[in-house]
Amino acid sequence: MIRLALLFSILFSCWAQAQSGAIKENQIDSLTLKLRKDSAHIYRFQKVRPYLSIDNRNSFINNQPVNFKGLQVGVILHERHTLALGLYGMSQKSKRSVLTKDGNLAVERTLSLNYLTLFYKYSLIEKRYFELGLPFEIGLGGYDIKFQDTVNGKVYKELKGGIIPFGVGIEPIVKPFRWVGISFLLGYRFVASHSVANFNGMYYSVGLNFDVRQIIRDVNYYGFKKKRYKKNVRAILKQ
Repeated sequence: MIRLALLFSILFSCWAQAQSGAIKENQIDSLTLKLRKDSAHIYRFQKVRPYLSIDNRNSFINNQPVNFKGLQVGVILHERHTLALGLYGMSQKSKRSVLTKDGNLAVERTLSLNYLTLFYKYSLIEKRYFELGLPFEIGLGGYDIKFQDTVNGKVYKELKGGIIPFGVGIEPIVKPFRWVGISFLLGYRFVASHSVANFNGMYYSVGLNFDVRQIIRDVNYYGFKKKRYKKNVRAILKQ
């Protein structure tokens, strides 16, 4: 009788442990399924998302190096098409006077060039470590050229007018991490204007590309969802 009771106790203990293990396994499976659903929602495809870029372009006008500061604001559609409005202006350093000739007269020439653009970029390649974009833009703006006599320091001539800039380029981005990359922009600027100056020229820039959306996604998933999942799994296993 004692042996029978002992055998029954052992069998019951094994059954209870098996039941407890099955319950824990079901709870963990449920948590894993929820984590997968949360991951799919966090990293879901987005048809429309905001776009912001601070641009810093280097170029040449009349063989003189110039720098343009710019800001682009817009949207990214279906992860491939970027539409934005851009505002560009020459940096103060680029507006410094340049010693040149106006006929036989030695003068200091000061140039100012500012414009708005409608910007479009098509993402031709979208890979884990590499992206390739093809940017296009067209805009409206104006120029202001002043000629100052080097002898008396007076501005004796000033030319103002409108411009229609058109730009086309190529923008590869190398991404050592998912949320940050190094962008290289190379393009050519065509400018229609009635100015005696030639505003056409190459432009280039090198900068950092931050994917804020990816940063938010990773923080939400790894910093909150997965961390909470591991905590809950450990609590179940300790029961």
